[in-house]
Amino acid sequence: CVKGQVVLITGGEGELGRELGLEFAQLGCNVAIFYNNKREFAESCIFIRELQKIGIKAFAYQVNISNCEEVLKLKNQIEKDVGCVDIVLNNAAILFTRRIDDESPTTIEYAMQVNVLSLFWVSTICFKGIYRTNYFFFFLLRQQIHFWNQ
Repeated sequence: CVKGQVVLITGGEGELGRELGLEFAQLGCNVAIFYNNKREFAESCIFIRELQKIGIKAFAYQVNISNCEEVLKLKNQIEKDVGCVDIVLNNAAILFTRRIDDESPTTIEYAMQVNVLSLFWVSTICFKGIYRTNYFFFFLLRQQIHFWNQ
């Protein structure tokens, strides 16, 4: 049973993130979502209000998860707002839409920061919950890299 636990969803403003947030809220979980940029702010606020109507705690945080300092700055605020994180649904990812050899080195480096390094940064905000409960769930969603042969 997950009722009363805290779920953190990265990429929470997207379609899959919203569906997962709604599902966990209906199961009685408190929900924190990470979104990346200001244009997603209005959508995130509407979504958070929908979740709060269910009767759970829900908050959205704008953060670049590839930036360790930005993620760590949110740790105390998340614990204050919704509690210690028990479950992470990592839905944020950079997906290549072109052949890998057509991508710039900057794009590839950013994809590695978001798709790999951010997993470590996000998991560090969950250690207090791990120590409290002796368990932790971390799910990777949409983490894919495509290579094409032509």
